[in-house]
Amino acid sequence: MIREKIQELIRFHSQAQNIPIEAIHLPDTNQPISPFEGVQILFVDKDAKVGSDEFRVTLPYPHAKNDLESVSRALEEEIPVLARQYHQKQRDQLKMLVLHGVDERKESLEQSIQQAEYSLNDLNKQMYDTARKRIQDKHLLVQLEKPSMPLGRKIIGEYANIKKLVPGLYQLIRFDDRYVWAKTHQVDIWWGDERYEIGILMIELDLSRGQVRISNLTNPVNNYPHPHVNDNGEICLGNVSAGLTRQLGEFEIYGALELLHKFIHEYNEDDPYQKIQFWKDSDYCDESDEYERCREGGSYGGTCINCGDNQCPYYEGALEECQENMDLNKCVTCGDRCEPGDELLQECHDENPLGCMTCSFSTCPFYRKEDACHQVNAESCATCNIEHCKYRGVANETAA
Repeated sequence: MIREKIQELIRFHSQAQNIPIEAIHLPDTNQPISPFEGVQILFVDKDAKVGSDEFRVTLPYPHAKNDLESVSRALEEEIPVLARQYHQKQRDQLKMLVLHGVDERKESLEQSIQQAEYSLNDLNKQMYDTARKRIQDKHLLVQLEKPSMPLGRKIIGEYANIKKLVPGLYQLIRFDDRYVWAKTHQVDIWWGDERYEIGILMIELDLSRGQVRISNLTNPVNNYPHPHVNDNGEICLGNVSAGLTRQLGEFEIYGALELLHKFIHEYNEDDPYQKIQFWKDSDYCDESDEYERCREGGSYGGTCINCGDNQCPYYEGALEECQENMDLNKCVTCGDRCEPGDELLQECHDENPLGCMTCSFSTCPFYRKEDACHQVNAESCATCNIEHCKYRGVANETAA
């Protein structure tokens, strides 16, 4: 009964102050204490005075009901003080995180705009997508350079909203380096009149790059954190992805975390990375689409041949079919390249050697081929801003 009353007091103060609080009973004062991302209340059996240090309060354990009243008074005195310290530290960390993120994002966006200008001149087939990316980056850059309100005020307002998410939507939220980390409560999804226990998730917001990754801390299935998160932690948001991109670009962390909280509690059977049934049975097998799921997961060409499953309808002729429907993105990452695949990569390189200098596919044999780019774009080297190129700023000359 006393333990339940203590937990009730802890929940009340956690909700009232918007902070994570952990109560620990220490029969032995020499017992090691695990670190905690919040405020710890330590109850000791020996006679002890009320004491506190940074985010930690020590109280005598109430062995009788009469002792609960003194514990309650002590918590009412100590927790608001620690809560103010906790939120001030969180605000300071958020301020440093956002200011650092702004500097890095501005530099990244300036480089992105310049590379986009090269791409628009040299990659006609990608003109529409690149132009849209350029406009978006410029818009974000303007927002960062000329914000609608002073950045300091925006950070304070943003944190005032973020702290409301704890402990209601998230167990805790912390700021580290260029990341925002948000740890969820247990995530369950109701679908088809059944409850699926997905697990406790960690959401990672990379503010400098405007990216989101999600990991499952307690119940990943086949390396998938969530039905709509792939095994690399990348999410599929469907038609709301543009809204999330804007929120991250304008450092609207509260709105992004609200949207992601809704996302992780929903399921769309039309486009999961991993069907939700696997969270009830990790060996779940829907025979009607077993081979289709394998194929959609990236198995094709040489991978299918090495598999050796004679029952698979795609086993025979898999390589020929892959060659007939070649895809540049698949060929550049394929570990079993065939002659037609190599020819496709060669064609891509010959069409735009400059694009190979800024391409992100490091597995491509033409990745950052400086000499090939210099041979056809020597007149542009003097004004080129690609830092890793040895010909940067030495147009029509041989690099040292």
